[in-house]
Amino acid sequence: MSDRNLGMYIWIVYVLLLIGIVITSFILTKYEKFERKIIRTGFVFAGAFIGIISFFLVFIEQPRFGNVILNNIVGIPIFFSGIIGRIYAAFYLRSKGTTIALDTVSSVIKFGPYRWVRHPQYVTGIISIIGWFMIWGASYCLLILPLLALIVILQAFIEEKFILEKEFDIEYSDYQKQVGMFFPKIKRVF
Repeated sequence: MSDRNLGMYIWIVYVLLLIGIVITSFILTKYEKFERKIIRTGFVFAGAFIGIISFFLVFIEQPRFGNVILNNIVGIPIFFSGIIGRIYAAFYLRSKGTTIALDTVSSVIKFGPYRWVRHPQYVTGIISIIGWFMIWGASYCLLILPLLALIVILQAFIEEKFILEKEFDIEYSDYQKQVGMFFPKIKRVF
């Protein structure tokens, strides 16, 4: 088997895996199976695994664009701002006495990066992946970004519905009304 065929098989398996995770999460949500901690934990690990694999996809054969401006001047700052934002959000949680582990969340954090969006780690994670794909000029990687973003959206939705809303009830509901999930809410001035 040639390297080109192997690369194509890897892409097919990866895309099928992404689609499988999306379909499975819709089914599990519909039948409320995320109530079980083991299923939520498995889904979180699957999401983390997909995220880690995404960084290695740039090394698989694919069409590339070699544009100095897009690859370096745009891609590098996007990548590093995403990484720095993700690390900052995680450290901010720890400084407030809670963690990123959902089973040990002790309070709703409403300040720092969490005053702008409810999931700054997911937002900055996607930003870093976009930058990474741009640095390498990886065309196929950029094409699968909508699937990766959908998985991140589903994971955030599941965390909110099955963990945070149940744990913090009205406090989290009020937080949801004030702060956007992935984008800041624009408040009326008048």
